[in-house]
Amino acid sequence: MICPKPAEVKDKYCLSCYERQLKRSRERGKKDRIKRKKMGICTGCQSPAAPGLTMCRKCLNGLARRQRHRQDRLVNSNLCLYCNKTVEDEQRYCNKCRESRNESRRKLYHARLSKNMCPRCGKDKLVPNRKRCQACMDEVRELNRDLVRLGLCTKCKADVSPGQKRCQACLDKAKAKRYNLVT
Repeated sequence: MICPKPAEVKDKYCLSCYERQLKRSRERGKKDRIKRKKMGICTGCQSPAAPGLTMCRKCLNGLARRQRHRQDRLVNSNLCLYCNKTVEDEQRYCNKCRESRNESRRKLYHARLSKNMCPRCGKDKLVPNRKRCQACMDEVRELNRDLVRLGLCTKCKADVSPGQKRCQACLDKAKAKRYNLVT
């Protein structure tokens, strides 16, 4: 149905009708996604969803590509990934968003630890006397081996001297933390 009032948006609707139509469309889409999720169908294209997920692999890859593109665009423009405000050089989040993100991650970390779950993945039980599950420990170990082979710091991925696992800056930080030194 075309709005009888003078068109302001896309030559069909006045602004109030357009907003009402948009709201109805979003509500209908949300109901459809919930229904598809219950049926095990991809919420994007209606093909079978990947096991344990709500989308098929094709839609997941497309979503990841779009998110990477958005993230790259914001980082290149020096904008916060959450609120789109201007950030300092080489930062991904503004101070307010970074603090909020760190606080929520800290809460999640401690909540998972208190339930004896791996704080990294949240799936498996912790290895005794460790703070990770076996799968995460193996994954991190393999990643660190690859970084050492490439001559990169296992903490910050900067170049390191041959035979070293960490750059001098990370070694100094670890030493200061270990001995409670102020840097």
